[in-house]
Amino acid sequence: MSNSVSVSIATNSAIALSKGFGWFVTGSPTLFAETVHSLADVGNQVLLKVGEVRGRRGPAREHPFGRGQEKYFWAHVSAVSVFFVGCGINIYHGVHSLLQPEAGAPFTLLVIALLVFALALESWTFHIAWKEIGGWPGLKDNRHDTTVIAVLLEDGVALFGIVLTLLVAGIGYLFGAYPEFDASVAIVVGVVVGVMALFLSALNRRVLICTAAADGGPT
Repeated sequence: MSNSVSVSIATNSAIALSKGFGWFVTGSPTLFAETVHSLADVGNQVLLKVGEVRGRRGPAREHPFGRGQEKYFWAHVSAVSVFFVGCGINIYHGVHSLLQPEAGAPFTLLVIALLVFALALESWTFHIAWKEIGGWPGLKDNRHDTTVIAVLLEDGVALFGIVLTLLVAGIGYLFGAYPEFDASVAIVVGVVVGVMALFLSALNRRVLICTAAADGGPT
């Protein structure tokens, strides 16, 4: 079982709550995008855990080669879900906010502190996944461990999103709200999440097909 998946479910739940509070207080499109992003990550990691659990079941009459492929199937489902939720909703909301900009409440030190807290938690989960994959040398050797790679990529993209959100928050706190800039960053977050989801989907599809062929299934 992957320790990084279990840790990420807990930390991303806390991160989603902190970002959600910030969005509720400020109405920032970027914080909305980041809240949806974190919620999508939680759902994604739950699906990864489901795949891990079901994939550990032994052979049966209906599945003489076991259920090892299930973790790739559920990882593929989670990647598609992230694309439609984390990417689709964020881009739609960002474009809507860009076309109809509304100045929200100013960013406060509390909201910025919550973002720093989210950055610290996300950095910790990224470090756990990085150690689990084995660092740079382990990336090549463990390239078929799509579960940990998914957590690693999600945490990396999440860190990028939080840094962008801190940029929006810092500018908003020091110079006042810039709704168009806020909405543009939300769109960028949605696009990056979409690219990540497409990459994970393609990776799991390729591994799933290769594994099925190796097990003697149809090619």
